[in-house]
Amino acid sequence: GSGADDVATYARSRPLKNAPGTVWSYSSGTTNVICSLLRQYIGGGDVAELLKQRIFDVLGMTSATGKSDAAGNFIGSSYVYATARDFAKFGYLYLRGGQWEGQQLIPRDWVESARVQQATDHESDHGYGLQWWIWKSLTGCMSAQGYEGQRIIVMPDRDLVIVHLGKWVAETAPALDRHLLTLIEAFPVV
Repeated sequence: GSGADDVATYARSRPLKNAPGTVWSYSSGTTNVICSLLRQYIGGGDVAELLKQRIFDVLGMTSATGKSDAAGNFIGSSYVYATARDFAKFGYLYLRGGQWEGQQLIPRDWVESARVQQATDHESDHGYGLQWWIWKSLTGCMSAQGYEGQRIIVMPDRDLVIVHLGKWVAETAPALDRHLLTLIEAFPVV
């Protein structure tokens, strides 16, 4: 479709619906623009390969792979594939403040900032902070949420990571959240 060959340029070309800073709405296009900026920052290199070398390989995420478009932009909004076990390793990295086996892979300050709500999604009543969704009903809960219900849920106060894979259509997302909340509440606060 339109923009598939260069997702970042397409997202940048779209007209703003509101003045910056006045209304918040999740946009996968914005995530793809961030990925293109990261690509520029690293001198035009492959962001998916950088992620593989610096994060996935270190965590032992052997199934994890990212996809880039024809222009070389990593499509970080949607196209990261992995098994549930490997996604759980990524969640565990955030659960442990960005540290893996004594090595700080992601700055602790970044992880802590990701847990701070920057905006509210009025459709789901979740907050949002640095590419992670914040569950306002659960203290400290953050989740990476992907296409059709994919989730990595990180609960520091329960020392818990939950991964949900499988198709779940947007219209029933509140039901999925209720189901996952019931599962989370089965684990005690530690």
